[in-house]
Amino acid sequence: MAEKRKGTYHSHRDLIVLLGLLLIGGLAYGRLVWMGGLFGDDPAVLVAYHWMGNAGFDAFYGWARPYSTWIYKLVVPLVGDNLHLYQAVTILMRVLSAWMLSMLLKKSFNTRGSAPILAAVICLIYPGFTQQSHSLHYLLHFTVLTIALLSLYLMLRAVRAGDKKRSIGWMLLSLLTASVHFSVEYFVGLELLRPLIIYLAVKDDSAIKPPFIQIWRIWLPFGGLLSAYIVWRVVLFYPAYPAITVFDLLTEAPFLAVVEVGKRAIADLWKVSVSAWGNAFNLSIRKSGELLYVFIAIILSVGIGFLISRLMKEGGENPSRKKSTVWIALGATGMVCGGVPLWASQLPLEITFPWNRTTLCFLVGVSILTAGLLSILPKKAAAVLFAAMTGFSIIFQFQVGLDYQRQWDKVRILFAQLVKQAPGLAPDTLILFEELPLRYYSANNLTAFLNWMYDPERRDGPERYKMFEISERLGNVLPALEPDIEIIHNTFHGNTSRVLVIAADPQGCLVILDRNQPAPFVLPEMTAAARHLSNPGELITTTNPPVELPGVLMPNGD
Repeated sequence: MAEKRKGTYHSHRDLIVLLGLLLIGGLAYGRLVWMGGLFGDDPAVLVAYHWMGNAGFDAFYGWARPYSTWIYKLVVPLVGDNLHLYQAVTILMRVLSAWMLSMLLKKSFNTRGSAPILAAVICLIYPGFTQQSHSLHYLLHFTVLTIALLSLYLMLRAVRAGDKKRSIGWMLLSLLTASVHFSVEYFVGLELLRPLIIYLAVKDDSAIKPPFIQIWRIWLPFGGLLSAYIVWRVVLFYPAYPAITVFDLLTEAPFLAVVEVGKRAIADLWKVSVSAWGNAFNLSIRKSGELLYVFIAIILSVGIGFLISRLMKEGGENPSRKKSTVWIALGATGMVCGGVPLWASQLPLEITFPWNRTTLCFLVGVSILTAGLLSILPKKAAAVLFAAMTGFSIIFQFQVGLDYQRQWDKVRILFAQLVKQAPGLAPDTLILFEELPLRYYSANNLTAFLNWMYDPERRDGPERYKMFEISERLGNVLPALEPDIEIIHNTFHGNTSRVLVIAADPQGCLVILDRNQPAPFVLPEMTAAARHLSNPGELITTTNPPVELPGVLMPNGD
């Protein structure tokens, strides 16, 4: 009976941790649900579905991540164009991934202390990653992370199950969920961490002798699955992006390649574990409403610090230095393992947009490492420091959401102005621009909106409209700013004699430039150089019925 009560207590405690993570996630990211919004690749994903149904996901992702489309085929048909719900679902998956991390660490270390909760909260509000607003794109990543952590947790259940049949059942489920890494390469490093997780599970079991043979036996099927993934990714399926470039470097100059990768690894590890926290303390208060939110977050942080202090006391903390060292070692190993896919592809990593997306590779490792470092401190100092980290990170992520809100408002206004000034647009039109005030949108993202608006009935065939940022394409896809040059990009076929050049005036309003009219204000250099190509008289048409904005782009509603 006492054992049953103990199990019920732990179940209730796990549920309380989940509810606490939901509260923290709501404070940090809840504004995104109210905002909705499409950012980054999100519009392209949704437009692909509107045009082709589920086959659109295969067309959009198949060349790079062919096994990633399952999540979109499952979620998008259910959610449709409800941008608020996409944000809610992606935030929920991030909360669940943080919770699964706490459950995994609790099971690994067989602890009821606060360290797993510290790691989970850090995983949820880590300030090195600022792209939570990209709800459709990162729905994949946080779903994969949740399932990958679930696989590790299920493996521990299998290892510690007293019954052989139950052990086999848990192990099969763990193997099945481990295959989720085929969806996206970001979290493959967790598989490299699996042997150490197994070691933590069996090292204190006197019945397992010698332990390393048992570790090998448990890991072998997972190692086989990982090997199959590597062969598929490197040999059978070799996408152009993200390409595995490290082998070319090793072939050309092995010693230099090792040195360069080592230097890159040290720099990246410093960025994600130390520099990233500078984001959280780099705040700016613009309005009184933000000040009120900051006050609420500070009050919450004090409560979190008090709660963590109580949990540390309840868990018998501070832990021994040896146990803290194990936590730190596990976190550091997790960071190194997490970085392997990134360093193999040589993708950039920064703690600012847009390349802070690759910090996700290190999210699990840095969360465990930070929790381990906090556990070394006296419990009161750890509680105060953690409360400050939590409060400032919540405020930082909230302010990032405000910035995304402003950008979403701007892009909706821009397309509303475009459809008003160009109620119809001749097919195969290329729109050129430079220095539009849209931080979180590339020309490819804007092209998706453009085609959705002017070619809503498309089912197949080439793109009829395209947007280029001049400085990004000039000299490659856009050979020169001269008339009558053929332009081919993906499925779009155009010509520099069929161009509109757009700009934003000092008030941020959209202006369609005309080569036959003088510039209405001082233009950016590249825009001025391209103005002589702009031909609205021939390309802007009237349609019956007139073109309408997609519902998601309506400036004053959904």
